[in-house]
Amino acid sequence: MDSKRKFAEPNENSNDKLAVPYEESAKLAGSLVSKYYDQMHPEQDKVQIPYRERAFQHPIDFLKQVPEEVLNQYMAHGNKHEFSDVGPLADTLNILSNSKIKGGYWAPLSGRKGGQGDIAFITEIMVILDKNNPVPEKNDRVMLNGSWYYSVNLQAAIFGERFYPLLPEIQAIFPKVKILRADQIPEYFKQSAEVDR
Repeated sequence: MDSKRKFAEPNENSNDKLAVPYEESAKLAGSLVSKYYDQMHPEQDKVQIPYRERAFQHPIDFLKQVPEEVLNQYMAHGNKHEFSDVGPLADTLNILSNSKIKGGYWAPLSGRKGGQGDIAFITEIMVILDKNNPVPEKNDRVMLNGSWYYSVNLQAAIFGERFYPLLPEIQAIFPKVKILRADQIPEYFKQSAEVDR
């Protein structure tokens, strides 16, 4: 890439908008969490275990079972909000609705070296970019709502245990994207590796 290439600076007055506004995704996320809250948070869990210490299964619990050479083939973007059900779900629903990631933050699934490379390993929800399509470069970005977004081809979205009750409904909303429980990770990547042989 030409190091002298000039890129446009963000224009906060841009009139370009996301096809599905974030507010709409947040409203849907709030509705889903409200509908399934009791299933997401059993009474014993809510009363006895502090939020940060709840023993939900996360994607990392199962990614550890997948060979590194397989994970190396995939890029992921993770969504996490420390004390929120709605926040990471709204972020993910908006990505699924628009096939766009704000800021271009993604990392290899095999990355465990700290910083941004660990984003997939500290989140309850992640989206997996289609490994057969190139990761967008800086000049592929578009300014929407005053922020840079990158168009991506999505292969799957993976949800930690807390969000399992919502998944049939989310899959119905996004039939073209594979919606996975975290505990389906080993089998999913095993099948994907076998297809590539």
